[in-house]
Amino acid sequence: MKVVLISSHPVSSRMAGPGIRYYKFAESLSKEFETILLIPNESDIKAKGFEMMKLSSSRWKEIKKYDFLITQGYRIPLRILSSFDGKRVIDLYTPMVVEYQEHIKNLGRLKRSVKYGRVILKTYLLMRISDAFLCANERQVLFYKGLLKAWNIKEKPFLVVPSGIDENEPEKKDYLKIAGFRKGDEPVFVWNGGIWRWLDPFTPLRAIKELRKEGIEAKILFLGKKTPVKEEEGIEIGDDVVREAERLSISGEVVFAEEWVRYENCVKFVASSTGGICAFYKTLETEISFRTRFLDCLSAITPVIWTEGDYFSELIRSQELGFVVSPQDFLEMKEAMKSLMEEEVQNKMRERIREFRKNFFWKEVIKPLLKFLKQ
Repeated sequence: MKVVLISSHPVSSRMAGPGIRYYKFAESLSKEFETILLIPNESDIKAKGFEMMKLSSSRWKEIKKYDFLITQGYRIPLRILSSFDGKRVIDLYTPMVVEYQEHIKNLGRLKRSVKYGRVILKTYLLMRISDAFLCANERQVLFYKGLLKAWNIKEKPFLVVPSGIDENEPEKKDYLKIAGFRKGDEPVFVWNGGIWRWLDPFTPLRAIKELRKEGIEAKILFLGKKTPVKEEEGIEIGDDVVREAERLSISGEVVFAEEWVRYENCVKFVASSTGGICAFYKTLETEISFRTRFLDCLSAITPVIWTEGDYFSELIRSQELGFVVSPQDFLEMKEAMKSLMEEEVQNKMRERIREFRKNFFWKEVIKPLLKFLKQ
């Protein structure tokens, strides 16, 4: 059996969540099937057990005869997708029909209407031509089943296939100090992902300010100031974070990795930190999102401070993998930060994470997709 994966995002040493997902998909599926991964860039990393090449028309006549195609599809011309001879599996784990509203938020009304209309149409067409769908959690399944019903598209299989993590545990080294992000033994919290417009990096800054008022010198490190994806330039608000840090007079406590951190280094930095942080607002995007950055914290066996409202916040609270705080409540976040500075709390949560993370090993999360392809 032959499987082709098409990644909409670059696959490289500085890849973001979608690129990592497709690289790991290919790595996992290649153990069972002949697999090729088509990507939008010339990559600086090597494929392990599968073929990887830049998407072009030169081999499409051959590849379009494969048995299965798996892709998100939004940046792939519909003529390519519809010309595929085998079964098409559309990956809906990034809820673009909701997220894109944030991408275009600052445009004029007419431009917003046109651009969003295109995304709605592309979503409809992708769902129409698909033979099955991938979602990252049950919330997404319910959302997209609603769209199928509203658009009068017949019911099709939904597979819950989140992104996963590798099984190996991180080295016990202070990579934050090695890289110069930590000077002494001060607490460092890591924002391990992009600083997107629909997220809330400002509440952690205010929490850091409150800690300083109590005489506690803590830092927050942002690992992804600039997106590695050209098409997504303009959705970052890193400069706004810089200005807010200056306004709060905490510029010394707010540190940035100017370039997108290399894939293999991200987990090392998180593992060396006091905790990972992800904060966001109460929106529909939050409700159905799958924030891949949480997986870095699982991989790093590091507790998190997380805003309430998304899929992961329920897991974090029920499994005691960190602290869940109310949206935009910087005082509650400050208390969570102080708790993670306690060694006993750290040890307890890291042990919980060490056991729980097994549920997200790639060999586990890929099972529904493997089963579907074999059937």
